[in-house]
Amino acid sequence: MLAFLALRNPITTETNILRTVVPQKQSNLLDLSNMYSAKINVLIEGEEPEEVSETADKFDELAVKNDLKSISVDGNKILEVYKVSRGGLLSANTAELLEKNDYKKVKENTIEMIYNPLGFSLLEPEEDPFLLFTDYIMNLGDNINPDSIINHNDKYYRILNYEFDKNIALSPALLNKQVKKIIKIQKSLSENGVEVYLTGTPVHSYYASSRSMVEINIIGIISALFVIFLCLNYFKKIKILIPVAGSIFCGALAGYFATAAMFPSIHVLTFVFSTTLIGISVDYSLHFFVCKTEDKTGDDVIKEIFKSLSVSLLTTISAFLVLYFSHTELLKQIAVFTITGLVTVYLFVVLFYPVISRKIDLNNNNLGVRWNFQFKPQIAKNILILMAIITLSGLFFVRTNDDIRSMYKPSKKLMHAESIFAEVAGINPKTSFVVVEGKNVQEVLEKEEQVAKLLGDTKYQAISRYIPSIKTQNKNRALMQKLYETEISPYTTALNASSKVPAGDYLVYDKETFPFLENFFLGENKSLMILYDFDKPEIIKQVEGAEYYNVREDISNLVKGCRVNCAKLLIPVFILLYALLAVIYKPKNAIRIILPSLCACLFTTGLLGLLHISLNLFHVMAMFLIIGFSLDYSIFRFNGEKLVRDAVFMSCMTSVFSFLLLALTGFKLISSLGFVLTTGLLSSYILSLLLIPKEE
Repeated sequence: MLAFLALRNPITTETNILRTVVPQKQSNLLDLSNMYSAKINVLIEGEEPEEVSETADKFDELAVKNDLKSISVDGNKILEVYKVSRGGLLSANTAELLEKNDYKKVKENTIEMIYNPLGFSLLEPEEDPFLLFTDYIMNLGDNINPDSIINHNDKYYRILNYEFDKNIALSPALLNKQVKKIIKIQKSLSENGVEVYLTGTPVHSYYASSRSMVEINIIGIISALFVIFLCLNYFKKIKILIPVAGSIFCGALAGYFATAAMFPSIHVLTFVFSTTLIGISVDYSLHFFVCKTEDKTGDDVIKEIFKSLSVSLLTTISAFLVLYFSHTELLKQIAVFTITGLVTVYLFVVLFYPVISRKIDLNNNNLGVRWNFQFKPQIAKNILILMAIITLSGLFFVRTNDDIRSMYKPSKKLMHAESIFAEVAGINPKTSFVVVEGKNVQEVLEKEEQVAKLLGDTKYQAISRYIPSIKTQNKNRALMQKLYETEISPYTTALNASSKVPAGDYLVYDKETFPFLENFFLGENKSLMILYDFDKPEIIKQVEGAEYYNVREDISNLVKGCRVNCAKLLIPVFILLYALLAVIYKPKNAIRIILPSLCACLFTTGLLGLLHISLNLFHVMAMFLIIGFSLDYSIFRFNGEKLVRDAVFMSCMTSVFSFLLLALTGFKLISSLGFVLTTGLLSSYILSLLLIPKEE
């Protein structure tokens, strides 16, 4: 049934972590964070402007052939459109002067533009005697002339902007494939003193995912070899790996189908966390085969370890069931995937292993207890004291960091490219946004203009800067007409100028004419204003339909809320687990069983504090993994016979070894998780040895 539901609606893989922590009601924030997810910026650097221009033309030609859509501006085409509608176009400063009837200042500004050595006029004097049109275009900035060569620090630069098709951008595999082609073009054109830099989210995603995939594949191979080595060393047979792999495969498949049936998409971190958690199921297999001796049938073994297996499953399910009732979709997905997978593996071991074991000739009678470690009382006491000191002292230094960007550190090459691009393009790091919504485009433009008046001297970018509303254009025409009627007479004879404002069509938005403005639309009748160095968000509330966002701060606050909620869930998880264990093993024994996991979480947190590693959302989520893995160690040690301790040791070593390798990867998110899990599982195992002696 789960498979039918999952296959009926093909599932997609989600890679954006923000979609799992940003509530659906705050879709604007998610849209803002994804604004540049499909965009690539290209910076051409050279010693000579001719070389830069030639390389840029070659890159553009090759890029368009590889599914990159140019979002540069055709300045000449836009100027022609503006000329037709110039009768309603005024810069904000000039419009303000005309509203005050300060015609003297307007004429002074005109004379200053005429005599400016760097000044120019876009129209003949008789067409634009007060240079109002030229003044308007100049106030738009450099956005209508992006193809110009920029001189910076004695070098010449040209900026090209592209974006991928949405279908490509939404598919990580397709996007990485296309970015790889663009990087190949970059390398081929970076020669003879010309350097081509690439920046943008797709480029960072490509390098991060490519490096991570190589590292994870290597880790997977090494981990598999380590498991094979342990099994060969202990069991002297490799055939037991077949049912172990089969049980994990069935669990992962069942978890996938269940999650796919309940959610429209599955986040990639769900696979990372949940398939790792299904590694808990290796414990079930190892305990079965360790306890399988010549004088015991498979059914006898199941009877012997049934209680341990069942309690282990029950406690793990209880821990992750709490996650399902959180307000975060990622945690819900992890809960569904993990619970379904573990139940499937449990049933596979209980129902099929007795049959499978008949085909595998195992004789553990002569194996003895190979890996049953036990610390001497004084050593155990010293270890406990040391761990307590680290925990208590480290907790005072615990700091948090909820900025997702801190989880990713780009290479020096990419950081250099981003730094140069920011300098040349003049990117302001203190950027915030206003999302404006209206009944139609004209209402949106009018609301943008209301916001603009509240901004004062704050610099901004918005659609209304390039396309005034019809209401504003009518107002500008009236102001210009009054100026002409009052001040044009001295110029009519000398310049053969008309005494009337030039008639023309209204300026309206058109995708073909203004392709770069398409990026200012977040949806139908919903636009975006970009503000620079703005620190008065409260005034935006004066305009109905306008909402202020500081993406970095807002997302950090949401991630913080998710981290806090996730941390709060740990308390009811431990209470629930203790209640279950108290019913099964009595209250005193329940404390002994759960204490290693609890202390391991505290010890790991304290160690992070001592090492000045800021605690983040993923560290807290890793605590659930520690509980899921390590609680089994205590349960099996408490219930098991002597041979079971070998299974506990092997389970711990396979997990710790894999996570230790993850801690050595270059991707900070994965490496930090690997470090936390390695520390938590190893400390939990040691504590289970100290707190649950072999006599029990």
